[in-house]
Amino acid sequence: MSAEGAAAHTSAPAVPAPYGDWRDVYRQKWTWDRIAKSSHFTNCWYQSHCAWNVYVKDGLVWREEQVAGYPQTRPEVPDFNPRGCQKGACYSERMYDPARVTYPLKRVGPRGSGKWRRVRWDEALDDLAGEFVRVVTEEGPDRVFWDNGPLFTFGAMAAAQARFSYLAGTVSLDMNTEIGDGHRGAGETFGKIVFERSADDYFYSDLILIWGANPMATQIPNAHFMYEARYNGTQVVTIAPDYSPSSIHSDLWIPVKPGCDAALALAVARILIDEGRFDRGFIVEQTDLPLLVREDTGRLLRKSDFEDGGDDEIFYWFDRRKGTVAEVPRTDLRLGGADPALEGSYEVETRAGKVTVRPVFERLRERLKQYTPERASKICGTPPRLIRELADRMASAKAATNVTTSNFSKYYHGNLIERSQALLFALCGHIGKKGGGFVAFPFLTNDGFDEFAISRTGLLDTAKLWANILPKRTLLGWKGYTDEMTTYELSRDSYRDGLIFTCGVLFWAVHGGLLEYSGRTHEWDPYLKRSLKEYLDESLEKGWQYVRPAPGKDPRMMFTLGSNILRRIRAYPLLLKHLWPKLTRIAVLDWRMTSTGMFADYVLPISAWYERNDHKWGTPLMPFLHGGTKATRTGEAMHEWTLIHELTRKISEIARARGVDEYTDDMGRTHSLQNLHREFTYDGKFGRDAEGEVAADLIA
Repeated sequence: MSAEGAAAHTSAPAVPAPYGDWRDVYRQKWTWDRIAKSSHFTNCWYQSHCAWNVYVKDGLVWREEQVAGYPQTRPEVPDFNPRGCQKGACYSERMYDPARVTYPLKRVGPRGSGKWRRVRWDEALDDLAGEFVRVVTEEGPDRVFWDNGPLFTFGAMAAAQARFSYLAGTVSLDMNTEIGDGHRGAGETFGKIVFERSADDYFYSDLILIWGANPMATQIPNAHFMYEARYNGTQVVTIAPDYSPSSIHSDLWIPVKPGCDAALALAVARILIDEGRFDRGFIVEQTDLPLLVREDTGRLLRKSDFEDGGDDEIFYWFDRRKGTVAEVPRTDLRLGGADPALEGSYEVETRAGKVTVRPVFERLRERLKQYTPERASKICGTPPRLIRELADRMASAKAATNVTTSNFSKYYHGNLIERSQALLFALCGHIGKKGGGFVAFPFLTNDGFDEFAISRTGLLDTAKLWANILPKRTLLGWKGYTDEMTTYELSRDSYRDGLIFTCGVLFWAVHGGLLEYSGRTHEWDPYLKRSLKEYLDESLEKGWQYVRPAPGKDPRMMFTLGSNILRRIRAYPLLLKHLWPKLTRIAVLDWRMTSTGMFADYVLPISAWYERNDHKWGTPLMPFLHGGTKATRTGEAMHEWTLIHELTRKISEIARARGVDEYTDDMGRTHSLQNLHREFTYDGKFGRDAEGEVAADLIA
């Protein structure tokens, strides 16, 4: 620099810095342009979501705060304020972290190479739509599947996917059992998995079992109810392998070896029965323990045992008042003067001759003989003294409950753990009481979701759907089925017919190659009489289970929505080995780069939680529906409704250009490519950016 230049440079007036030091930068966080209301639509799963204020400045989300706006539910119990935890309080930082995807990416190297090219939305959707048209017309729509993950909200994003899949005849995977949220033990015991109450009901419990859960870490907004209940005299007992954060705040910690909880529960059950500390009135009215079982077959005594063509769903007990075997009422749980026996052995004359029958309770007592506290302790690691302590607390409680968890569903034979837990609650009559009850999957969805998803054009198709449903609904009603039981039966039909969902567990086993590992279960489980593959083949052949596409029909296209199977699924390298080579296109719809995205052909950016107008499924634990308003947008990210709306438009345009239209799916249903976009939008009622209108329609 010359001397003149240096002089000119030094004589220039100093420009004041926009801030002094870090303190001024920090203070800027407490100024904002506007506040939006939002939530984290899938974050903590069971506890569901919370209300947040989102602070926006210069088009960016700077921070978020909990909203203490929940109304008092009852004057005598604590309210729900505030809801939220550190997981939600850091979401604004995650929105802008390096993993965020803000524009469409197309793979330019081998899958997994990490080589990408930024593309326009039109380029990505044109390619995907073109391949979709080819696959469904040449090979069938069941070759296209949606991998729906835990971010499936049952709000507008899920409605878009479900509606597309129904109209196009593609496959939608249900990941619930695959991630271990199936609650099989509850399903086998109660015939359903969805039952829970609001978290403020803990205040009416006098015994809360945190069994296999850790709500201080996983249900932070709900946990205060449990510990506030202690001021009301409630006992909190944590049963867990580790001295967890929840154990620290409990009245009693009972250690147990991982996966050995069933032995602990059965030992408690033995104590309750041996000491006569069970609720006989509840048992004979509300459970199957008084039902009679044939000694020769081990099956429940049925009307078909007495009459040719007799109903297999009519069972029997021994009525001590009448001194004879009698039919169990089907339409009413009330005993109507009957006095069912829980003990004894009886002879009955069947079509096959005389057989000996005994009540289920009598057989249960016999099976529990081997579970002394001392012997059970060797299995589960719980000291006999604590086993007896747990039995005493359960028998003495007036209203005991447990904290729901998806933990046991992830264990091999975890269903038996859950069934053993439910047995204790049944023996003590801790079901159906205020503050008491065994709980499982806390799930509520919007009443309008199914109708929105599987109606083609509106009222006429809705009427047709009901015309198909009503005959079976009426028949089941005549047989004594409740509305809820009828819904479960109809849902089973929808699985068989592939209306919305296909079981993800079976799909990955059949098409993902997981049988290479899981099919060897019989090598280390001495109780399996055959290989898992033999059981699976039999269940598919006899129609006990269903999978789409059928074995032998390879999938061709995968859309991943709110899912990350190359991280979530155990033995996921088998998917790369067996499934990936079959797929001509893999598109990941996500707001960030994931393990699955790294091995995809396209990564399509989805709006983050604060960037959408939407809501999600609810939970009885928190009886409020949370919606969110769009606070800002980032790059070219878009809502799933918008993306799928544009995909259907491209599909219909390409189909018209190629001169193709109707095709038939594997269930014999006819679909139209040229009309797909019109049907998807309900004849144009819901436009490109109608996520908010769709969300409102689901709860209208």
